[in-house]
Amino acid sequence: MYRQLSTPSEFSFSTSPTIHFSFVPPPTKSAATSNMSNDESVFDSVSNEFFSHDSDEIESKPLALLLPGLDGVGISSSTQYEDLSSNFEFWRMSIDISEDRTSFNDLVTMVVRFLDEATKRNNKEVLLIGESFGGLLAPNVALRLRNRSKRREKNNVEENLHLKGLVMVNPATSYDETQWGSFAPALSSLRHLETQNKEDTNTFPTPYSVLGGAALATTIPDSEQFQQILDIILSEYSGRVPDLEMATEGLASMKEGFDVLAENLPAATLEHRITRWMPVGTSVINSRLSEIDVPSVVVAGSEDKMLPSKKEALRLEKEMPNCERVDIAGSGHFVLDNRVNLTDIILNSHIFPVEESDVKIDPILDWEAPTKEEIHQILVDRVEPIRKFTSPVFFSTDKSGKRRKGLSHIPGSDEGPILFVANHQLCKYILEL
Repeated sequence: MYRQLSTPSEFSFSTSPTIHFSFVPPPTKSAATSNMSNDESVFDSVSNEFFSHDSDEIESKPLALLLPGLDGVGISSSTQYEDLSSNFEFWRMSIDISEDRTSFNDLVTMVVRFLDEATKRNNKEVLLIGESFGGLLAPNVALRLRNRSKRREKNNVEENLHLKGLVMVNPATSYDETQWGSFAPALSSLRHLETQNKEDTNTFPTPYSVLGGAALATTIPDSEQFQQILDIILSEYSGRVPDLEMATEGLASMKEGFDVLAENLPAATLEHRITRWMPVGTSVINSRLSEIDVPSVVVAGSEDKMLPSKKEALRLEKEMPNCERVDIAGSGHFVLDNRVNLTDIILNSHIFPVEESDVKIDPILDWEAPTKEEIHQILVDRVEPIRKFTSPVFFSTDKSGKRRKGLSHIPGSDEGPILFVANHQLCKYILEL
């Protein structure tokens, strides 16, 4: 997944050799992406230019841009891509894991440059989505766009880029409230302890990958995700007798797992992003949150152990003038798993308000009774299937003590009163008797 997301798609826009913006086609077009003609696409990857196209389906949708976390590819939000690409012209940003050393200020500039290029052909609305570090980058981009718009308005220059909304998921705007500023550089310095012996390197994980992996394992998964990981590990070795082969397999799997961190977020890259991006981003934005008046939504996992996201969401809701909060109970730092639908959260937020009709309807005076045909159809389509599914089965006992289906063996009235004992559902059927 890391390799797939790190590779720019066929339709991608590059603002530098290490920073790319890839178009994610909707599910119906995913299989045919390689056969998309220029008339169907939104971007010419050869000339690195956007152009108009004939696809009304894409043209009519707002543009949504996903800004990733520190991994630079947004792997934690990949489960959301299908719904996002179905409802928006969806793009995602990717940053090279090893070569990129862009400054935070230039990072903001490159996002703005992409948005300018992507919207100049049709002035469509833009939705910024940022997760974790992306949730710190996104408001900085929004602030840059707001300030530019103010300058252009003052100089009577038209602003073509319209930012419709801002979505921040477990945003790293709270980075200065954590210990990561001290811990991450110390962690990245462990790369200097790595052995030069290739045989040892192939046998054992590096100190950076072990301690870094342990830190991530204790801070990223919430309780449900941790249990899922544990179940996978246990199922792998269930029913096997421990032996040398199992130990060898376990060591190889452990190294492979730990190496995911070293390969996809090398120590030097982590150090650059922690020391050069996070402090700058927070120092710029946290004193100016009140200036961001674009409709905003902050999504926070209540069990986030990496960042104080629940507390931060309350702060952002209070300090940003047009912000609402969505708390996800039981979720951790990787809040965008299959338990959450980010698209639904966005579409049901004040970013996309429901349009009120000009004609006010009185629910009493303007009510019209349904026709007999409509009532009959509802009974056939909805009431009868439910009634049939939930209807109890009746039994009665004959004089010999044998239980029979149906109520034909209930004693007659001359043999005494009959007592029915029933819950609320069964009472309805007793009344029908």
